[in-house]
Amino acid sequence: MYEISRTLNDPSRPGDKLYVNLNPDKPLHPSKFVAPIIWTGFVGGSQVKIIQKVSDPFSLDSFEFSEFPEKYNSIKRDIFEWIDEALKIMD
Repeated sequence: MYEISRTLNDPSRPGDKLYVNLNPDKPLHPSKFVAPIIWTGFVGGSQVKIIQKVSDPFSLDSFEFSEFPEKYNSIKRDIFEWIDEALKIMD
């Protein structure tokens, strides 16, 4: 089970679906939450590693996409929004 699990249209292959599955390296619990958080999982079948550099992300600059397929750069903003949503649920 992934903390973030989404399906969307694949921007690199029209007509195909793209699956995004990510988990943080620590529990999303307000009293224990300290940055950085390392999000790992899969985007379009490729293994990814996204480092959240601050506790309260405010832009894409709050993340380092250290292992991420270039062909999916267009969905980075979506991933940021999904992570932000997951963090708000924990409040």
